[in-house]
Amino acid sequence: MARAVVAATPRTGIKGAVAKIDLTLKVVTDATVGGGIKADPAIMIYQGVTLDFSVGGSVERKYTIDTHLKFDIKLKAASTDICNALPADLTDGDIGFSQWFTAILAEVDHAEAGEPLATVTNYSYDANFAVTAKQNSGGELGIVPIKITASQTYQRDDIQNIKVTIDTVPQRTAGGEGKDEREFQP
Repeated sequence: MARAVVAATPRTGIKGAVAKIDLTLKVVTDATVGGGIKADPAIMIYQGVTLDFSVGGSVERKYTIDTHLKFDIKLKAASTDICNALPADLTDGDIGFSQWFTAILAEVDHAEAGEPLATVTNYSYDANFAVTAKQNSGGELGIVPIKITASQTYQRDDIQNIKVTIDTVPQRTAGGEGKDEREFQP
């Protein structure tokens, strides 16, 4: 974001604005443990009479954790040093905001000027993304004619939403009393 702020022209209205970040994280965890015993093949009791049985069960544990964070970022950046200080793995995990923000600011800068005069007053970006982790394991032990089974499953879903809202601020000429540079004036 610092790169976009440094490169922004007054028309974009972001210099001196505040980006309001609203981050929601929902973690849903589901763990199941189960097992069973089964006669396989059926036990022969008499000619034409067999005994077949099975017993099984499982326990499932499911829980959800919701986290909500709100914070503000002042869009005042003299340099982009903070962008260069981030580890590469953090900058590679972009959820599309940087590309969108850079592109939308470029579009605003290159929009046709003239009547009726337009002014961008707000930028808003809303993204949902999820990460799912799954694990399964199981086993089977057979001692004829009985088969014993055990299983375990685990799943975790991290569902995240981020909303970034930026209300633009007037960009006055040098004296502070002049025209608002956000207007698309010729």
